[in-house]
This record gives sequence, C-alpha cells and structure tokens, in this order.
Amino acid sequence: YMTGGTVAILGDVGDNFGAGMTGGRAFLWDPKGRFEKVANPDGIDWYGLDDVPERHEANLKELLTEHAERTGSQLARDLLMDWDQARSDFVMVVPKEISERLMAPAGEKAA
Repeated sequence: YMTGGTVAILGDVGDNFGAGMTGGRAFLWDPKGRFEKVANPDGIDWYGLDDVPERHEANLKELLTEHAERTGSQLARDLLMDWDQARSDFVMVVPKEISERLMAPAGEKAA
C-alpha cells in the first residue's frame, strides 16, 4: 500500500500495481511499455510526462539525481544523460481520488 510520498521505480513492477494506493506519486520507468498490462486501473490514473505539470518532471529528475549520487547508479546517470529520450519511458501514477489535485497547475486548486 502507498499512502503518501513519492517514489521512482527503475525496475519491473508486478501485477495489480496500484491496488491500495491512496496517496502519493509513483514514477515508473517503463521502457518495455508493459505497465498498462500490470496496472490496476480501478484506483489509479497514470500519465506520460508530456501530460503532467512540469513540476512533477522536475521532481523526478531530482530523485534520479539524488539516487545516482547516493548509490552510484549507472542506470540513473544514463537516464539523466539522455533525458530527452528517457522521459518518454516514464509514467507518473497517482490515486484517482487525488489525481485532479496533483494534475492542477502550480498555484491553482482543482475544482
């Protein structure tokens, strides 16, 4: 269960991803395009980075930078070095009940 916070997942996820997710954001690197096959669409929405406010993409890049610095992750470094390509392989996953609020532009409240 995910009830808050933000994570970046650079590996595969299993079936029924998002079941029980009631808060937070998950960024998933999905270069194989298989996320839709394992996602539980009942409680989550997901978006490509082209469809999210820029602040979310900036936060993902911060997470990847911190991960690379703390762990020496070559994958994180490679993704950041080729960001224009890598960004198209990420999805942002959020619970349906807070999706509208998270997708609102900065400074605006969702209806």
